Amino acid sequence: MGNKNKRDIWKMCFTKYTSIYLCAILFFLPLIITNGYYNITESKYYYFMAVSILTFLAFAFFKILKREFDIERISIIETDIPFVLFFVAFVISAMFSCYKQDAIFGSASRYQGVITIFVYLLIYFLVSRNFKFGQNVLLSAMLGLTLVSIFGVLNCFDIDLLGFYGNLSQDNKSNYISTIGNINFYSSYICLLLPLVVCGFCLTKTKLSTVIYTLVLITGTMGAMVTSSESFVVGFATAMLIIPLFLFSDILRIKKFFTAVLIMVFTAELYMVIYQFMPIKNVRISKLLSLLFNPIVAVIVAIICFVFLYVLEKHPENLKKLKITYCLCLAFAMLILVILFLIANTNSLGILDEYFKITDKWGTYRGGIWRQCIDIYKGLSVREKLFGIGPESLYRYTVSLDVHNGRILDQAHNEYLQYLLTIGVVGLLTYLSIIGAVIFIVVKKLKNNALAIGLFSGLVAFWIQATVNIAQPFTTPIMYIFISCIAGMYYKEKEQSPKGV
Repeated sequence: MGNKNKRDIWKMCFTKYTSIYLCAILFFLPLIITNGYYNITESKYYYFMAVSILTFLAFAFFKILKREFDIERISIIETDIPFVLFFVAFVISAMFSCYKQDAIFGSASRYQGVITIFVYLLIYFLVSRNFKFGQNVLLSAMLGLTLVSIFGVLNCFDIDLLGFYGNLSQDNKSNYISTIGNINFYSSYICLLLPLVVCGFCLTKTKLSTVIYTLVLITGTMGAMVTSSESFVVGFATAMLIIPLFLFSDILRIKKFFTAVLIMVFTAELYMVIYQFMPIKNVRISKLLSLLFNPIVAVIVAIICFVFLYVLEKHPENLKKLKITYCLCLAFAMLILVILFLIANTNSLGILDEYFKITDKWGTYRGGIWRQCIDIYKGLSVREKLFGIGPESLYRYTVSLDVHNGRILDQAHNEYLQYLLTIGVVGLLTYLSIIGAVIFIVVKKLKNNALAIGLFSGLVAFWIQATVNIAQPFTTPIMYIFISCIAGMYYKEKEQSPKGV
């Protein structure tokens, strides 16, 4: 009995220790800056690595002090093996690479080399084995999002409270924003966090928590309006369409979801009005956001939400029918999008070609970069096609080839294509298997866990916008932490089940 009590005390300590680490990353990583935008990548990277390594070393020290590793009690979950294989793929690719220093440290690009992936792996096991949901962790993430969004909106209107815009040209003011810096990374951050806020709002049980999440939802929506990114709209919209699929089993939560959508629509419309009257606008509103929150579209969305809320209030017995109707509408919309994509890339859709037809100029010339990357991959040896040219080695490799019309590629601007080139098809498959394992855990095991749904919806938004973005020290660590938290919730549930989950 004494040993059991001692084990429980240690376990509680490790859980609290993990929560402190999560708060330190989710709150401070988006905000940490040492010298404005000039070394912002290094500031984020070194902060994350320092905090993570020190946390793991302290954790290992206490484990040794405890003198009990409970190896026989460790169980394996679906995300474990894919994550380990992902790291192994990085190691193998680095071993074969001609650019070993870049592959190990990642210093030629965005510091996503072998060492960084190893730290991700360590943190994954630390968090997944010791995570326990606490409001402090969620509130840390929410507070970080609120501050980042406030600074982003102020920067959009040329209000520079932090003094970062002093020596920036007007062009750079439209590309760097808030405490994240690069506006694409800012969009990636909002993509990750805002769906979590929506699900957090659906979880609220007290008036105080409802007020807090409403305020975060308003500021987060304001922050989303300055992303200036079409990929944000696609990723976030997909997450918002997925969330109801999990919430229809609880009438109170689904009602709160449609209430959250109404709050976001009204907030976006308010921002559009403010935007028109502000004299200076450093960041434009993206075309898709302008279309989505066009007054006519906004009214239609609001009417749909009110109809759902009315039916749920007056006829709660129709909840199952509403879910079926929603799923059919969603399937029909997906079919229409696929048809539009196929038509655009075989014929023409006129004005819609800008969004659906992949050309060299598509996505601010990402289409051309992707074509160049595919051509590079076709020219690789069999070994390089399997294991890649080395992590974070695309820059050195394209320098040696002198490709891309004399311009050097340091990123494919598509995380999946980047992995295909740098760690090969084997490495890409291990990364996709992590995504597949997370989907399996949430859909099959945690479908009634609102926090897991919030984390998962943020991940879905992130994975979609990653098709036009890159891995970096700003939001990629948060993505892996989200995965680790989902794994931790599943691990805890599996550990408490006498027969396993």
